[in-house]
Amino acid sequence: MNFKKPNNIVNLPNQSEEKDTLDMCFMIDCTGSMQPYIDMARDKIKQVIKKVKSQYPNSEIKTAIVAYRDVKDKKRFEVFPFSESVDEARNFLDNLKADGGNDIPEDVNGGFQKALYSLNWTADSKMLYHIADAPCHGRAFHDNADDFPKGHKDDKPWDELLGEIRKREINYIFFKISSETDKMFAKFLKIFNKAGEGEADSIFKQEDIGLGDYMKSYEPYDSLLERESYVKERVLKGAVDLSMRSAPLRPYPTGRMHSFSFRGVEAPNMDSGSKWVESTSKSAVSAIMRSRNKKTLSLSKDYSHI
Repeated sequence: MNFKKPNNIVNLPNQSEEKDTLDMCFMIDCTGSMQPYIDMARDKIKQVIKKVKSQYPNSEIKTAIVAYRDVKDKKRFEVFPFSESVDEARNFLDNLKADGGNDIPEDVNGGFQKALYSLNWTADSKMLYHIADAPCHGRAFHDNADDFPKGHKDDKPWDELLGEIRKREINYIFFKISSETDKMFAKFLKIFNKAGEGEADSIFKQEDIGLGDYMKSYEPYDSLLERESYVKERVLKGAVDLSMRSAPLRPYPTGRMHSFSFRGVEAPNMDSGSKWVESTSKSAVSAIMRSRNKKTLSLSKDYSHI
């Protein structure tokens, strides 16, 4: 008996044949204390992409980098646009030098503006990785001295910036280095959650980069000159490395000499670098998976009437 194929049978697109696309932007505080983390991103970025490719070998991955400092710094921003070339991204990171920064807060708002409005986000899956050890300007976000306690004149409203991240479904992960940023992230999360109705389609979270805080306090000094003499003495003894390329777990000063204590953080070691690779690649893979699931759900709705 010959069966005739019904006319109403439709072949659904084979999702496994589609190319997964991923945009990964690394937004990095590049002021004085951050050189070890710039170097870590440079040394580990290939491993991150390799891990993602092991899960999705046909994926198209583009990387961008936004380096920000403070509003008074000569090189306030340095931007590497989205590119598939990992070697070019590494070269860009290799030429980034951590310097600048006066008060403790940095131009985080400007960094977000560059990431959102200067880059061409086109992929189905979008990741914004933020690496910083200092909060944004504005005393509402921290408890430190601030040259711009109400924010800088170039700042855009935070509900606009974080709302844009939510609207575009950009997944945001803040890698915590120091407790200095705890109040800022808590405020960011509250603003992000209020930026839309219901549950967001993207993730917005903080992850400890694996180092925790390394705080070493010293007795107050009678003068800044006395403190400078003490710092120079420790440099000569090798206890503090002013080049900021300190050995793992060695404290270093931030260059903010108005404070009577060191605000130190641990330099990344091999274990923390591996943890960062694992966390970064895992979140990227999850973003691709969510994008695939969303496509499947959308296709199901499109063909539900058949």
